[in-house]
Amino acid sequence: MKIIFFIVITTLASAFSSCKSEGKRYTEAKSAYDAGNYNKAVELFSAIIQSDPSNGKLYFYRGTSYNNLGRYSLAESDLLKALEMGINTASTYANLGITYLNLKDFSNSIKYLKLGYLRDSSDSIISLDLGESFFGEKEYKSAIKYFTRVYTLTRTKTNDMYMLATSYYVGDEYEKALDCYNIAIDSLPKFSQDILVLSYLGRAGCNFQINRYPEAIDDCNFVIDRSPRIGNINSALYFRAISYKEIGKIDSSCEDLKRLNSNGYQNKELEQFLNCK
Repeated sequence: MKIIFFIVITTLASAFSSCKSEGKRYTEAKSAYDAGNYNKAVELFSAIIQSDPSNGKLYFYRGTSYNNLGRYSLAESDLLKALEMGINTASTYANLGITYLNLKDFSNSIKYLKLGYLRDSSDSIISLDLGESFFGEKEYKSAIKYFTRVYTLTRTKTNDMYMLATSYYVGDEYEKALDCYNIAIDSLPKFSQDILVLSYLGRAGCNFQINRYPEAIDDCNFVIDRSPRIGNINSALYFRAISYKEIGKIDSSCEDLKRLNSNGYQNKELEQFLNCK
C-alpha cells in the first residue's frame, strides 16, 4: 500500500508540475501577443498547441497573430478552427472577417463581420471593417450605414469620414459627399497628407459635379501642388481643365490638356470637348 500510495503521489506531483509548466508557457505566449510581438506569439502558441491541440483559445490567439503578420491563409485556418471549437466570440468573428477583408473576399468578410457585429454592435472597428467590406462589394448604401455608425460611436472625423464621403460620392450623392469631405478636411491633422490630398480631390470632384467650377479649381490647385502621385495630379488636371473651359478660361484649360498629354494621359473625348488648337 505504501508503494502504491507513493506512486499516486508521484504521479499527481508530476501532473501538477506539468500543468504549472503549461500555465507558464501560456502566460509567456499571451504576454508576447499583448506586446505585439506576433512572431514570438506564433512560435509559443504553436508549441503549446502541440501538447494541447483541442484548446480553441490557442488557435484564436495564433490566428489573430497570423492576421497581424499578414499571413492571412494561416489566420483563416486557425480562426475557423477556433470557431469549430466553440470560441464564437465577437472577436473571433471580427478577426476572421478582417482576414477575408484583407484577402479581398468581401462576401465572406461581410458574413463574419456581421456575426461579430451582432455580438458587439458597440465595437467601432467592426463597423469600420463592415463599411470597407460593403465598399469593396460596391454596396455603397450599406457602406454608408456602417461608416456613419463609426462616426456615431467615435466622433472620428478623419479617415472614417473620408471613407463615408467617398461612399456618398460613388453613389452620386454629391452634396452629402461634399459635407463629409469638408468635415474631413477641417479636422485632418497636417501630417495626414495622403488622406488630406485625397479629400481635396474628392471635394474637387463634388464641386465639379454640381457645377461649382471656381471651388473645384481651388481644390484641384491644392492637389496639383501637394500630391506626389501622378494619378492624383492627372485627376485634378482633368477636373481643372474642364472647369476652366466652363468659366471661359480657354487658354488655361488647353495648358492643362498639354500637361495631361505630357503625363501620358490621353482622352479623345476631353480633347474634342476642349477643342484646343
